[in-house]
Amino acid sequence: MLLTVSECSANISNSTAPAPGQITSPYYPDDYPDNANCEILIQAPQAYNVLLSMEDFDLEDSFACAYDSLTVYDSNIADEEKIIGKHCGNSIPTYFISSGTDMLVVFTSDDSVNYKGFSAEYEFLEGLFSMFF
Repeated sequence: MLLTVSECSANISNSTAPAPGQITSPYYPDDYPDNANCEILIQAPQAYNVLLSMEDFDLEDSFACAYDSLTVYDSNIADEEKIIGKHCGNSIPTYFISSGTDMLVVFTSDDSVNYKGFSAEYEFLEGLFSMFF
């Protein structure tokens, strides 16, 4: 069974929402609201990594994603140095993998022009990066 998390802000761990699971923008597949500022923290168990695979993606497009965006961090906080990707428009990003146990997904929208948003599946991968060290 695939659990869906569509709240604007959430903390997901193996105890609160066992993987695999799904995260979406608010109101998905209907248009997301104005002025959204959503943070979803996904925390894998120790010795696991987070894999986030985009299934659907449709946000307002703009230069440098200045209006609406989905930003994924390889961290449990929004640290500019830990950005894995920042996306907007309708080209579906394929997937993101954390180097540790934490991944922060931040979705923001401005005060106009809304689309259906995004849907992504998360899962936990055992020891993905330990094999490289």
